[in-house]
Amino acid sequence: MDPIVALEQNAIDRQKPMIDSLAHGDSDVQAFYRQKTIFVTGGTGFLGKLLIEKLFRTCDLKRVYLLIRSKMNCSPVERLSDITNDSIFDSVRRVNPSFANNITAIEGDVCELNLGISDANWHRLAEEVDILFHIAANVRFDTSLKDVALSNVRGTREALTLGKACRNLKSFVFLSTAFSQATCDVIGKTVSEEFGSCPITPDAFIHIAETYNTEQLNNIAPTLVKGWPNTYTFSKAISEELVRTMGADLPACVVRPAIVTPTYTEPVPGWLDKSTIYGSNGVALGILMGVLQVIQCDIKCRIELVPADMTTNATIVAASTTAAKRTTGYLQTDIYTVTSTRNPIKWRQAISIFAEQRFKFASPKTTWFINPIPIKNSVMFTLLFWLFHYIPGYIFDGLNIITDSLNCTLKRINFCLCCNIFVSTNGI
Repeated sequence: MDPIVALEQNAIDRQKPMIDSLAHGDSDVQAFYRQKTIFVTGGTGFLGKLLIEKLFRTCDLKRVYLLIRSKMNCSPVERLSDITNDSIFDSVRRVNPSFANNITAIEGDVCELNLGISDANWHRLAEEVDILFHIAANVRFDTSLKDVALSNVRGTREALTLGKACRNLKSFVFLSTAFSQATCDVIGKTVSEEFGSCPITPDAFIHIAETYNTEQLNNIAPTLVKGWPNTYTFSKAISEELVRTMGADLPACVVRPAIVTPTYTEPVPGWLDKSTIYGSNGVALGILMGVLQVIQCDIKCRIELVPADMTTNATIVAASTTAAKRTTGYLQTDIYTVTSTRNPIKWRQAISIFAEQRFKFASPKTTWFINPIPIKNSVMFTLLFWLFHYIPGYIFDGLNIITDSLNCTLKRINFCLCCNIFVSTNGI
């Protein structure tokens, strides 16, 4: 049997005890979700799809509302149809063939006031929603301050406003990042599961974004974002402050996943949404395909990786735990960090695994030798990146052997590596 197929089958076999247990439907978590109505922002993305899939596969839900915007001439209803036909839902279809009938698209946009939701739909959600998952965010590291302010920060404010309007809200879950407080002053230290410093008050940041144009904001960006590695983590720190203050009277919690990798076991091992291949997952893919030969990192630093299905499970349980605590009079907003702390791995180990297993798990489409070179020095990394990546790419393009798409991919991978330098070269 092919080693990859054998590995996948082994992971599937390990699921059997869990599947048998879930079939009884008598766990506390399943009881919490029974006949509940859920609203999800970001349900069209990587983690959003997995969240919906797991909930329908294991719980008896009443209805799920998804915030979906029109995109590329596709209406929200058409996009919902594309989502539910995704292969990731094959396992759900086997146990619940009509699950898609219980999903309703709500037209809107997280960047708009009131999430772009019509008055009628807003009232409908306020009357029916029991659990709200706010997952939507602009996750690009190079996004302008104006964009992250409107999508990530103001979007969180609007989601909290909807949560406050829901008459029967049992739980509000905000998906953040484990690196929201990973600033320069915590290098080599441990980030606690608590709300950290906020660089600017959320209201002030939103007001600046609504008042200033993009160029003006870009001019003050270095001052505002100072200490944070990128605008994404900066915006998440401010968004968490919104949850702490504005959501103080809500049954709210924050889930902070580290770098999310493909699924470990469920619903299928190794599943990855195509929208994430240019992120950190794209780096791993580039190494396995033999495309990425040089990587900038400190081999003594840990890599904070967490499988997507474990993140999904933590998010689902966080909602039920928050609701259960609320019934006892517990009013604190908890933070749940999902990392590899209990099973850590350093860059040295990861690169050794790639080197040792390169012949066993190499893809038939691998283009070059799988042997990534770890480089910490920025100058040396730039020189080797040109030597091993850009120059061969330009040569092949010149010979018309490949298309421009490879060069485009290499440039995106290079950008991704640059964005992750802060994490990969510092112990946080």
